[in-house]
Amino acid sequence: MDIKLHRMDRFRWLIPRTGNMRVPGLIFSSDELIKAVRQDESLVQVANVAMLPGIVSVALGMPDIHWGYGFPIGGVAAFDAQEGIVSPGGVGYDINCGCRLMTTSLLADDVRASLKPLVTALFNNIPAGVGSAGPLRLSRKDERNVALQGAAWAVAGPPVSRSAAASARAGVRSVSQEQIHAAYSMGASRRQVIWHVIIPGAMPEILTAMRIAIGFGWTTLVAAEMVAARSGLGQMVLNASNFLRTDIVIMGIVVIGAVAYLFDLLMRYVERLVVPWKGKV
Repeated sequence: MDIKLHRMDRFRWLIPRTGNMRVPGLIFSSDELIKAVRQDESLVQVANVAMLPGIVSVALGMPDIHWGYGFPIGGVAAFDAQEGIVSPGGVGYDINCGCRLMTTSLLADDVRASLKPLVTALFNNIPAGVGSAGPLRLSRKDERNVALQGAAWAVAGPPVSRSAAASARAGVRSVSQEQIHAAYSMGASRRQVIWHVIIPGAMPEILTAMRIAIGFGWTTLVAAEMVAARSGLGQMVLNASNFLRTDIVIMGIVVIGAVAYLFDLLMRYVERLVVPWKGKV
């Protein structure tokens, strides 16, 4: 389809109604950006959106518009509540980056005078994924593991390591200064103090944190399987509940609890082997 653009002003471009288009298309773009927009099929997709039943006023393309699936990415459209549609292409097939359906009893006249504070409040309260800073820094190895393991990496990796690191610091701080000074006074080297005083003193805290992290990781993994997996215990329980297979649901819950209990027993056994003095001194 040959899409003709009529320039309206510096940053607005009109796609006139042609063929089966119910409304015109309107693109917000600069001279530099519109060159890239013309190179893919996003303008054709705007025209296709303008053909959908119940579309109101105009089919919009934002400055970040590019070729999407059905809707262009960066495309916006409003639909009549009675005659319109809810399009999965407009929502986003892969990450649901739009809003499936939003209803309110308010009329346009009720909110017109407060549009700016309303939009600001929505922006402040709805996570938008804006920004690049955060507490977690990924190395190239981490990025590779994320690509290979997906959600399993986030569940099993960072929580355990962060918890263990925090507990290691807390354990080191809790080591008795008297024991450290006594070891030095008996001629121990720095390395000997670390291996024979500090590490044994911090180990109970580290193992306790590992028990908590493994339990948390297991429950989160099961929850993740219910949301974004095709197999696993969580997915099995979810599918069984959808088909009213109560026996499988109960068995799945029992297995999940049994595995968690076995993890805890294993960590208790490790504690008895590694720090047999825990709770006795």
